[in-house]
Amino acid sequence: MRNFKQIALSIILTAILSPHTCATDNTTTQQTSSGTVTSTAKPNQKPDWAIKRDTEWAKKTPTQRAAEKQGYIVKDRHIQISPQAPKEGINNGWVILYGHRIRPPYKIEYQGEKLFVNGVQAVPSLVFEREYANVQKESDAESFSKENDKRKYPEKYAVRHKRRKEIFDWLEQYCAEYSKTPAGIAEIMKYINAQKDMVEDARWTGTLLIQWSDPMGRHLRHGYERIQICGKRSLPIVAVETPTKQEMLDLAEREREGELRTIQKSLMNDGCVAFETTRSSSLGITFCRGRGIADIMLNKKLSPLERENKLAELTDDSVVADILTNSNPDEWK
Repeated sequence: MRNFKQIALSIILTAILSPHTCATDNTTTQQTSSGTVTSTAKPNQKPDWAIKRDTEWAKKTPTQRAAEKQGYIVKDRHIQISPQAPKEGINNGWVILYGHRIRPPYKIEYQGEKLFVNGVQAVPSLVFEREYANVQKESDAESFSKENDKRKYPEKYAVRHKRRKEIFDWLEQYCAEYSKTPAGIAEIMKYINAQKDMVEDARWTGTLLIQWSDPMGRHLRHGYERIQICGKRSLPIVAVETPTKQEMLDLAEREREGELRTIQKSLMNDGCVAFETTRSSSLGITFCRGRGIADIMLNKKLSPLERENKLAELTDDSVVADILTNSNPDEWK
């Protein structure tokens, strides 16, 4: 009984002597510069804002998710291709190229740094190259417009520069401490989202990401700026010997050869490999389940949304968007 009383007294004294931070099974309270912030996240649970973000993301369809992740460059996935079947090649497996089903035999080869499937350039994606060129033109025009604005409205940009400095001063003062706890992260997001004259959107992905608003009120095309001072710190820089240009070329060649062997081995084992419209480099292979995709595409009883969600169970969201944009059921017979 005496031990029980001592334990109870110890718990009470700990709570009394720790007024700034306390935790229960359901809440965490932290004293901050703007008062007390309470988060309903448990110690090892995501904070409320992150749960809300993930819940909203889960409600999106696969094509909506693909557009949000890769829509900045590739806005139009449409493309028609004319693959040429080789006389000899790999006779097994499934290849999905820009959403189209390519029938065997398959000849997959590198020509320089570009990967071709049955004579059609797969990597870098022809769609990506086309869309990136359009974005670059628009970006150049936007940059020219911004330079003109700076000359026409120097006072507006001077005020904006001052406001940006104020925001970074606040982040430098509080981020190191606040980014350690869910309640502190909530305080950071609360502050940033309150800067409506400067910030169009903000996200937390372990590091603070900010999409700055445009001084002239235009819709921005550029993405988010990663605020390195707020969130996970970079690893310390370690001095290493800089590889020569030839060594880097040799490494890239070995990586391409390794990836090519992986693709060929997968197809020979009756696997499925997809090349998306958003693919900008050869690194990374997207796998799929070809027979299952064919069954879904040929099932006339499925609604469009049912088909979309079932496809997402078998491959990446970007591949789903490509299939629904470019292919037709006859390709899958």
